[in-house]
Amino acid sequence: MTIKGNFTIFVPIPPQADNQGRLILLTGIPVKISLTLLVLTLPFRFAYAEESMASYTTCGVYHRMMVGAMRSDSHLEALAEAHQKKMNYYITLAKRAGREEYGDKLGEELFNDEWAFVQAEMTDRINRNYVNISRLKYRYQERCQPSE
Repeated sequence: MTIKGNFTIFVPIPPQADNQGRLILLTGIPVKISLTLLVLTLPFRFAYAEESMASYTTCGVYHRMMVGAMRSDSHLEALAEAHQKKMNYYITLAKRAGREEYGDKLGEELFNDEWAFVQAEMTDRINRNYVNISRLKYRYQERCQPSE
């Protein structure tokens, strides 16, 4: 889509001194310009490219890792339950996306492979120590919040 038109913009003017040394402040002068904007529109599905079996699986594993971290501290059991609900939510979405894209058998197999791969990667990222869970939180916390 192209947008064309004539617009008026204000160009700021730096402060100036008059012939007696007093400072004159002008906000700007109006300038007419002709502007053509080319607006690109992408298909709606690209706006949500992150909604795939792989991204859902990644978020499911992230919440699984958070469950492990919360359960390692006995005072955080309520938080562990909240993350477990989110984990189950993302597992459901990932399996559904896998079935829709690859069929029942292959979708389940790919989900299991993806889960194992992502879990190994996240485990390595925290050096196999839940004390380092902040490394995962920094990377995944925002994008793995369900929009229920």
